[in-house]
This record gives sequence, C-alpha cells and structure tokens, in this order.
Amino acid sequence: MIPDTVIAAPTEDSSEALQLIDRVSEFYADPLGFVETCFPWGKPGTELEHFSGPDEWQRQELREIGRQVRERTFDGCTPVSPIRRAVASGHGIGKSALTAWLVLWLMATRPDSRGTVAANTFVQLETKTWAAIQKWHKLCRIGHWFVCTTNRLYHRDSKETWFWSPATCKEENSEAFAGQHAADASSFYIFDDASSVPDKIFEVAEGGLTDGHPFIFLFGNPTRSSGKLYRVCFGSESQDSQWVHKSIDSRNCAMPKKTLIAEWIKTYGEDSAFTRVRVRGLPPAADELQFIDRSRILEAQKREAQSLDGEALICGVDVSGGGAAWNVIAHRARSQRPGRQTGRDPARHPAQPQGHRHVYRHGIRLTDL
Repeated sequence: MIPDTVIAAPTEDSSEALQLIDRVSEFYADPLGFVETCFPWGKPGTELEHFSGPDEWQRQELREIGRQVRERTFDGCTPVSPIRRAVASGHGIGKSALTAWLVLWLMATRPDSRGTVAANTFVQLETKTWAAIQKWHKLCRIGHWFVCTTNRLYHRDSKETWFWSPATCKEENSEAFAGQHAADASSFYIFDDASSVPDKIFEVAEGGLTDGHPFIFLFGNPTRSSGKLYRVCFGSESQDSQWVHKSIDSRNCAMPKKTLIAEWIKTYGEDSAFTRVRVRGLPPAADELQFIDRSRILEAQKREAQSLDGEALICGVDVSGGGAAWNVIAHRARSQRPGRQTGRDPARHPAQPQGHRHVYRHGIRLTDL
C-alpha cells in the first residue's frame, strides 16, 4: 500500500489549492505522472510552449522508478532497500532536466525528505545542475511550496528538516555527504557528471542509504574507463542486481541536434573516443595513459597461452602508479599458468623452475601453488 502523503501549501486554503495537494499526493509512486501534471507542457507563452512532455527515454526512466517504488511498499517506518540507478549517455539528451524533475518529485511527495545533488565541480553545479533546478522550480505548479536560494531548496514551513542542498564532489569534501538520514521519509543522492566523482564520495554517501526509503542516481558521460559510473554501467558492478543501469545513444533521443552529431562522426569516426563518449554513451576504449586498450585485454584473456618447448621463462611487470596500487610481476614458462608476485616496492625475484609459481608481497614468498 502506498502511504498517504500530506503536503501543505503556505497560507492557501482555496478549493483549488486543496485539490492540488490531493492531486500531487497521488504521485508518490508515479514520477512520470508528476512531471506530466506539474509543468505547463505546450502552454503558449511559457518555455514549454513547443514541448508536449518528456522525451521517450526520460518517460521510460520515470516509469521504471515508479515501479521500483511500488515494489518496495515503504510503510513510513520499516527501512527498504535503496533504489539505485545509473545512466551513461552522450551529450544533450536531457539528464539535467531529469535531475530537476526527480528533485522536485521527491521533495513534493515525501515530507521531511533530505537530499544532496552533486556535481564534480562548482562550475558544473552553478551553470548546469543548479541552473536546471532553478528553471524547473519556477515552472513547476507546486514551486511556491518551496524556497529556492543559492545553496538550498527547502519547504517554506520546514527549512531544517525538508530540504535539498548542492555539493561539489572533491574528495576533501567527502564529509559533506555524511550524516544524511530520513528514517520516516527519503534520503536521496543525485550525482551529475558522475564519471569524475572520486570513489571516496560514494563510500561516504552509502551511509545515507541505511534507513527510510533511500535513492541514489548516477548520471554522466562515461569519460573514463574507471570509477563508479564505469564499474556500474560497464565493469565489475554491471552484473550487480542492486543497480539498474543503462547506456543511451544521443542519436536515439529527441533533443540532440542530429546534423551536428553527423558532423562529429564524420570528423572523428564512429569508434573514436570522442564519438563513443559524446554520442554513443560508451567509455573510451582506452584511457589517455593506457598503452593497451580494454577490448584487446579482454580478448587476450579468452585465449589459451601458447608456447614452444624450450622457450625461455617470460616475465611480465606492471609497475604501480602510486598510492594503494601494487607492483605486479608474473612469470610464465611453457603452457603453465602464470605465477604472480606482488609488492609495493619494485623487487627482483629469482626465476622459478618451470611448472612452479609463487606469490610474493613485499618480497616475501607467501605460498607455493
């Protein structure tokens, strides 16, 4: 059962205002219905005069979120599992607009909800993410329920308990994401330009997903072949059932200018890093400092290693780039599987007899395999 949601408009007791309250309360598990109803789509003289509603990919995303809300049947007390969603895409498809809709829907239908909307830099927040929030807040039929300042969006009657605030994603700012809880409502995080957000930020944000009915959204162009957005949409976490993820090609969306996209593809090529990231919503085949691209590595891992009789011992070395990364040394002789030696400091290890391998850390042999 979807809980009743009571939302009070300030100093308004007209029948029209009460009808609006009742109407908005119906959208607790229907973000698409909220977006279609609470903005003046097609109304002459407004910014939406020439728009009939959200793009199809946005509609699908909002429908799926609503379905997930209904599945969790939050009763206002017992915590439910977080809704986790990630979208990697090309440019110009309307991610910032979707971010604004989600903020306003969550704020309007969940009293005392608390959220953080984050971007990698202050410039990104101020000129794109925050600008989109301001635009859609002004257009929204229930915008007068909330006050929108330069650093907070809050309910007029509950400034300290019912709010959304922006934050940058510098690693040293990670504590700004801690301590966000809403046991009887929703705690939510929305990350714009998520590809560049440090892992430390996500680790701290996880603490805000432990109670109530929490949400976390990742949006961005997949500019890197590493990081949280990459792992969730394409890498080691892509098979994790906790996340719903998708990759969206700009050519399949209504808003991007198709002639410009055609020029980009003609200039850079269909499989260039520029087209993959900016149009197709795919990560680059290799990062700037990566000598062998990921597709070749994956293909090589599928092939059985071949060697000739009497072939010399082969030693492979992957030198750490610093920090917590390890130096890795691997030996292979004939068709034996490689042995791995790892350590934080480069070290020489004596060659092992063919058919044997050992694992080292800090130059100390841990085990024979």
